[in-house]
Amino acid sequence: MPRVPRALCLVALAAVGCLEKPIDDDCPAGSFAQGTECVRHTSGGAAGSAGAAGAAGGGASGAGTGGSTSVGCACPSDRPFCNAVGECVQCVSAAQCPKPTSECVTAVCASGTCATLPAKEGAPVTKQKAGDCARVACNGLGGEALVADASDLPADDGVECTSEACDGTAPVHPFKKAGEPCTGGTCNGKGACVECAPGEKRCAENGPQECGADGKWVGDTKCAAPAPACSAGGCVGVKEVSVGGRSSCALLTGGTVRCWGDNWQGGLASGDPGVPVLRPTPIQGVTGATHVTTNAGSTCVTFATGDVRCWGKNDWGQLGDGTQIPSLTGTLVKGLSTTGAVAMSGIHSCATTTTGLFCWGRGLSGELGAGDSTSHFAPIAVLGPPAAAVAVGRKGYPLGLIPDAGHSCALFLDATLRCWGENKDGELGIGTGAPAATPQTVMTVAPGATFAVGGGFACTTMDGGARCWGANDFGQLGLGTIGGSSGIPQTPMGQDQGVLSIAAGSEAACAIRTGGTSVCWGRNLGGWLATAATDALLPPTPTVLPPVASMRLGDEHGCALTLEGGLVCWGSNLDGQLGDGTQVDRATPAEVAW
Repeated sequence: MPRVPRALCLVALAAVGCLEKPIDDDCPAGSFAQGTECVRHTSGGAAGSAGAAGAAGGGASGAGTGGSTSVGCACPSDRPFCNAVGECVQCVSAAQCPKPTSECVTAVCASGTCATLPAKEGAPVTKQKAGDCARVACNGLGGEALVADASDLPADDGVECTSEACDGTAPVHPFKKAGEPCTGGTCNGKGACVECAPGEKRCAENGPQECGADGKWVGDTKCAAPAPACSAGGCVGVKEVSVGGRSSCALLTGGTVRCWGDNWQGGLASGDPGVPVLRPTPIQGVTGATHVTTNAGSTCVTFATGDVRCWGKNDWGQLGDGTQIPSLTGTLVKGLSTTGAVAMSGIHSCATTTTGLFCWGRGLSGELGAGDSTSHFAPIAVLGPPAAAVAVGRKGYPLGLIPDAGHSCALFLDATLRCWGENKDGELGIGTGAPAATPQTVMTVAPGATFAVGGGFACTTMDGGARCWGANDFGQLGLGTIGGSSGIPQTPMGQDQGVLSIAAGSEAACAIRTGGTSVCWGRNLGGWLATAATDALLPPTPTVLPPVASMRLGDEHGCALTLEGGLVCWGSNLDGQLGDGTQVDRATPAEVAW
């Protein structure tokens, strides 16, 4: 029989059996403790002195000696505890009840009887299995239930083109979508990693390829003129080329742009600033372009929307965003909307619009044409009528003893060719050495005439021939002489007829003639004018170029679109400006390595 601490039941023999009565730590009057029982006399005899005295004092424990008979009994085993009113019960606290075997029930003692209460529905339990898309929780009825848990994803099945997911409480491994990357290729949408997704297109080694039904690339042809560049999985043509300083850019059919060469201050909008770009590299994010111009560390792109965005060097505000902060990510020319190309000298820029002609950047020589000698970091209107085309140039001086200065020329809608800005070498073509801050008329030309502005000189087509004026220190006027200058337009040797268009660089010029043949004159250091001659200075001399449709010249290199639709470059290649993947100078034309 279990021992009952601190509370016993007094049980007396009577006709009705045992009578239960509450007892404190000590037996009450008329009773005494005996073992684990509390008893009292059942006859009228007096209790022994020790027992009676102990009972009377509330603390006696001796046995009575009065000659009476005493009998005691304890609580039964199924009700081993006495409650506060002297009843034998199963429990008086929950701790005396059996411990539940489930976390979803709690033991309680209610009215002396052991019972259980169910835990709240959804209450978590300790035991869980990872990756089974479920969690074990209480069901509110004292039992357990599985609850779907989409965050308890199954373990990776080791298949690269499947993912881990839950379908209710069922772990699943669905196929990844076709086209998602995997090691060495792409997922095919059926759980396998293949080279490519069927129907996908790409460019590989400047050739288009298409993915076959087996997930492998097909195609080994290379793009060639008249569509020499591979773009978006197809061969495309070159719409225009821009050359300036030691860099080059091309606008491709479809409206993308690629540049190469000197990437000073991020002017090519690709690669690492200051690191030469040796092959045509896309300007990321550029689509819908209609024109591109690059020169001396800066590049501007015109978009079909009319916006113009520029990158690179901005020390004179030549990017036109109202600041002198260079841009690696491209900045919008402030307030300008145009469909034409931006003309860039490296220190100032100009563009035609439907509302007039605008220039920005360095203006200390009046090259902005706004009537003052002030630099403006955002477009300002040129004083004059609307113009159809504009070109700008910059004259650099040895050792930097004299700051670079610019001048500009434009063909206005009234068929006049006018120039403004610096005029130290007569580059305005007005017969005087005085600079001008507003457009000055050089001559009237036929509609569609082409003109170009170089470093301190300019040339135009006129009456089927060519005319040049300004500096002649390197023979760039094509007169067969070296030195001096002319403020009056002169006809280069042998170029009085058969000239279709003109190009000008820093210290040289070229003319495209009937049939696409070309001649060049001026500075030929390193053979950069693509002639068979090695003289440092040349009069007009035929080139070794194939028949060309258009040509652009930079500081020491040139590029031309051929009549077949190809693109070739020649000259100095120190910064990769020829785009052939090398830095080797070329005295003869090299195809651009797309």
